[in-house]
Amino acid sequence: MPSVAEINYLHRRYRVPRHKAFACPNWIDTERFQPMPEAEKQPRRVAFVGRFHAQKDPLVLLEALRGLPDVELLMIGGGPMKPQIEARVAELGLHATLLDRVSNEDLPRYLSSCALYALPTRYEGGSPKTLLEAMACGLPVICTDAFGANEAFEDGQHGVKIAVGDVAGLRAALQRLLDDPQTAQAMGQRARHHVLDQFSIERALQRELDVLAFAS
Repeated sequence: MPSVAEINYLHRRYRVPRHKAFACPNWIDTERFQPMPEAEKQPRRVAFVGRFHAQKDPLVLLEALRGLPDVELLMIGGGPMKPQIEARVAELGLHATLLDRVSNEDLPRYLSSCALYALPTRYEGGSPKTLLEAMACGLPVICTDAFGANEAFEDGQHGVKIAVGDVAGLRAALQRLLDDPQTAQAMGQRARHHVLDQFSIERALQRELDVLAFAS
């Protein structure tokens, strides 16, 4: 299973014994996704990577950015909500760039140019790969305490957790990290180390070997 939350769900719903299920979360390529010094970091640029879909709640992010000075938003993903997002960006007068698609080769450069990553998702099936990729690139993250996403990082260590749909909480977290770059940088460095320790391919292979050893 990709997360402990799903193991707990199976236990509650189907009475699957917890000791017979193993959490094997997503892994990412930590060689590809790493801080890129050649990317010129913009101190007030916020990244969002994910589908432009209600599940990701992108409009909450737009509302949270209202009134924050000199903030640039980079949104990568594309999807059915793009026209709605573009309209709301114009209404709020935000400085935002929307990209439908970026290759995995180029994505680390885009992420490394940002000060932080925000994902106001309503739910996830497991640890979101885009969240882990941002952390691997040394970005502190702001993410909802949502099913499947809340296991990826530790609040206060690698970023900030907020409640689902909490515009005020998201705005406060954005302002805190944007106004305190030293704290944000320290969180980002810890986030990178956390991904190396828990979400690398080597860690994923070790988990699978542990499962095979248990089953043998």
